[in-house]
Amino acid sequence: MMKVAIDLRWIRSKQIDGISRYTVNLLLHQFQLDPAIQYFLIGERALLQHHADFSAYANVQIIPASLPLLSAQDFMRMHREIEGLDVDIFHVPYYLSSPFRGGYKKLFTVYDLIPFLFPDALSKSRLLWRWFYKTTYPARFLLRSADGILTCSESTRRDLTGMLHLPSDKIHVIGGGVESRFQPGRVAAEAFRSEYRLPQRFVLYVGRQDPYKGLSHLVQAYALLPETLRKNYQVVIAGNTDPRYIGTIHQLIQDHQLERSFFFLDYLPDRDLPLLYSAATLLVHPSLYEGFGLTPLEAMACGTPVIYANTSSLAEFVGKAGFAVAPASSEILAAGMRTLLMDETLRENFSQRGLAHAARYTWEHVAGRVITVYEHILGK
Repeated sequence: MMKVAIDLRWIRSKQIDGISRYTVNLLLHQFQLDPAIQYFLIGERALLQHHADFSAYANVQIIPASLPLLSAQDFMRMHREIEGLDVDIFHVPYYLSSPFRGGYKKLFTVYDLIPFLFPDALSKSRLLWRWFYKTTYPARFLLRSADGILTCSESTRRDLTGMLHLPSDKIHVIGGGVESRFQPGRVAAEAFRSEYRLPQRFVLYVGRQDPYKGLSHLVQAYALLPETLRKNYQVVIAGNTDPRYIGTIHQLIQDHQLERSFFFLDYLPDRDLPLLYSAATLLVHPSLYEGFGLTPLEAMACGTPVIYANTSSLAEFVGKAGFAVAPASSEILAAGMRTLLMDETLRENFSQRGLAHAARYTWEHVAGRVITVYEHILGK
């Protein structure tokens, strides 16, 4: 029987983030796909159970975390803790972990290299992060200790080989999936719109507020739209408010005198995301870089047309199913928004394309790829 330990200490809040949601969905499908694999989940039991009923799986055991994440003890002693579990593989869904090896294989996941590509994103971060990403050496040191590396996209794979000079045969692209709960729900979306007091027709942005996410380009593009369109379509911003960056966005909105056109939802319960997508007229995803781009695919699965910046993995995963525009250009984004908002037939066309496209991304497929990588690094 194959035994796998999985480090879930990165799940630290009841407000689930993108990486945690990706990991939970992947694991739930792995557990079902091959019940003969024994899994040991390292993390806080109550928190893990809040996000999924892991106790429902006979092949899963939760091991309470004994070492603080990203501490000296973690780096120096974690490999001994894992050895004590007598596992075949230590799978780390986020690659910052002990560089030391034990009598097991190590598998790390890298979603993107944003800190190296957009160092300004770290300017307001903790000193620890700024130190770690000051050069590529610490990341290269950790990743070279792995027997295998998982990435979501070919884009990130190219970054890993080009920037960190990692051997390509160690890197396995597994993609990502869309949960079945993401599907069109126009009728239910009406009640949702009323509950949250949202506009009848709106353009939606879902995500973080870091500069590389391109939210400032959305504000400036919206300001360039004809007044008639701005009267008919407002903007809803969903995602945790980040005090480091939100002030800049609010100031930009004030500069354009658009305060009445923008609605901020802050954090939205994960269960409400399908309704939010379904209620929107259009999703705008102007990000300058993504390791995967789950948000556009989820919106597509709900029948919402998507306009996106044609860069990094977005070009890879969204492609012709979305309306692509050049990145980092408010003028070009405004032209694309104007085209879609003024043409209902075109929006319906992209809605149908998106539905068909998103249906191709299943968690069963991703889980199968991960188990194949397990077998590969064990030499089976």
